[in-house]
Amino acid sequence: MRRGEKAATYSLMALEAMEQAVFIAEQHGYHDLRELRSRAGGNLRDAVDTMRAFLDRPEAWARLVRVPVEHLRRPAQGSDWGWILELPYRWWGEDQYLPLLQGGRSYTEPERAYTLLYPTLYFANAAPPGQARKAPSGPGPKGGP
Repeated sequence: MRRGEKAATYSLMALEAMEQAVFIAEQHGYHDLRELRSRAGGNLRDAVDTMRAFLDRPEAWARLVRVPVEHLRRPAQGSDWGWILELPYRWWGEDQYLPLLQGGRSYTEPERAYTLLYPTLYFANAAPPGQARKAPSGPGPKGGP
């Protein structure tokens, strides 16, 4: 959170990467990553709750990062970034996430791109709105699942 006016967008990008990494790892049998603690004592749930607090009250977060709220890059409404709470809601079922999930976009809706010096990560919805993306059929690479 030391990025000044970009603190929220950098935090959003980092949180999305952490959520995706945990989700993918769990699909491959790695568990308990959600509760893994950093040296400073924080875990993924703490990071999610910090983002939720920002989406609820950006002015309080702006004081934390020492940037006037009008200079802080943020969504017009908290629910515009509420998609970041979809996986945490599935994991923990916290009702406090619901107001930000309702009326906002789903995780696959907002097209977004992150440029990190040279590489660019681009996330886009691969299925038409309202339809789930189909898993590929047939054996995977080298005959695997």
